[in-house]
Parts: sequence; C-alpha cells; structure tokens
Amino acid sequence: MVFWTKAATIIGFALLVIAFFQFRSQNDQTREALRLAAEANDTAKQAREDATKATADTLKVAERQLYMTLRARMGLTQIEAVDFKANTQALIRFYFRNFGGKGGFIEDYCVYSPPVGDPLPPTPDYPASEWRESGVPVEAGDVYELMVDINAVPDVAWNMITDETRNVRLVFIGQIRYRVGFGKDVLRIGFCREYDPKLSRLAKQPIFKNVGGKAYNYAD
Repeated sequence: MVFWTKAATIIGFALLVIAFFQFRSQNDQTREALRLAAEANDTAKQAREDATKATADTLKVAERQLYMTLRARMGLTQIEAVDFKANTQALIRFYFRNFGGKGGFIEDYCVYSPPVGDPLPPTPDYPASEWRESGVPVEAGDVYELMVDINAVPDVAWNMITDETRNVRLVFIGQIRYRVGFGKDVLRIGFCREYDPKLSRLAKQPIFKNVGGKAYNYAD
C-alpha cells in the first residue's frame, strides 16, 4: 500500500512538472507571437508614414513645377564676345531665355567689370551708376539679348588676362530685374562670369566660366 502511494505521488509530481513546462512553453510562444505582431504593426505604421511623406513631397514638387510653368522664369543661357582682342572695343552679348509659361517684362539691369585683378568680395555690389533701364517684354520661350560694350583693352592688360599662368582675370558681374506678366512682383537674376584663357584657347573662342558661387549666381 505504501509503495502505490509513493508511486502515485511521484507520477503526480511528474505530471505537474510536465504541465508546468508545457505552460511555460506556451507562454513563451505567446510572448513571441505578440512581439512579432508588434513588430509587424510598427513596420506597417512606418510604411504608412513613409507613404504619406512621399505623397506630400510629390505634391510639393508638382506644385512647384506647376508654379514655375505658370510664370515667367528667366535664365542666362549664353555669353558671346565680338571683337574680343587687344586694343579693340569689344561687344559682349548676354542671352537670357524665358523658360516659364508666361511672359515677363525686363525692368532694368546692371552689368559691369570690376578692375582687372581685384578679388571678388564675399557679396556682390551693384553700383547705382551702372544700372540701366530696359523696358523690354519677353514672351514665354523668347530670348532677351543684353549687349554691353567694353573699352579697348591695352596690350599690357590684355597680356595679363590672357596669361594662363597668372591669376588675373576679366570678370563681369550683373543682375537683371523683371516682372512676371502684368504683375507687380519683381524677380532677379544674378550672375558672375570670368574669362578663362585656357578654355578659350582650347575652344578657339572666348569662354566665360561661372564664378562667385551662390552669392553671385542666383534666380528668384
């Protein structure tokens, strides 16, 4: 009788141990399932947020593109030099295209060349004495030609600005101001171009490269 009682006690304890480990295993599985579900929920939430942000960014880009096509937008596309040589009065042509979807009206402009060899200051200066009125309409897709003549460059100065080994350059600094359609808003284009003797030699024509960075080259 004592034997069977002990046996029953051992079996009962064993069953209790088995049940405990089964419960613990099921509990671990439940926790793992909950963790995976939480990760899936976080992933889905992040995906929704990313999709919402992407949609908002796309709309902003579309709105910006639409705005740019519904107004005049001028840009400097080309510089051409005529009779650009020593001891000759040269003519510099600046070409501005209206890339927008509406016409614009050139109010005025300022283009000048600072003394040869002077370093560019951190920010551009547009002297009042260099401004000229324009009053020229520029329709969408049309080109506005701005012509500036420069005095004859003597041999000494010419040799300096055409010497590829020296850091003495001929620079043109400018800004044009224009209105969009018949509105009152006045927009600006700033530019700064430097004669490059090496590129000019290679291209066999006068080449003016972009200098001055964003401070000098910008468009509203």
